[in-house]
Amino acid sequence: MNEIIERLTKERDEAREWVNRLQKETQTLTCVYCGMEYPPGSPTHGANVLTNHIKVCEKHPMFKMRKALIGLVGAESINELKGMEFAIRTLPAPDVDKIAIINAINVLLETA
Repeated sequence: MNEIIERLTKERDEAREWVNRLQKETQTLTCVYCGMEYPPGSPTHGANVLTNHIKVCEKHPMFKMRKALIGLVGAESINELKGMEFAIRTLPAPDVDKIAIINAINVLLETA
């Protein structure tokens, strides 16, 4: 049974790699909110290009959410966010309040 699972997992991973490679070589990545295009071969084309684009695309809903979270937390850079998380964890405040801010910090860290 384990051999079958390992074989299927390997086949799945190989198929994903093939699809990713094919998309990178032939597909123009386009933001559906503003229309910005990243064609194959351009320096910005790749796996994280749209994730990075969200940070600057004012029409993307995540851009607005990210800006709101930055306003709530009061920090934006990775170092500032990590410092803020440490400070929040050590403050004498209700856990429910700490959890809300720490979750916001984690979202910002994941999208930094």
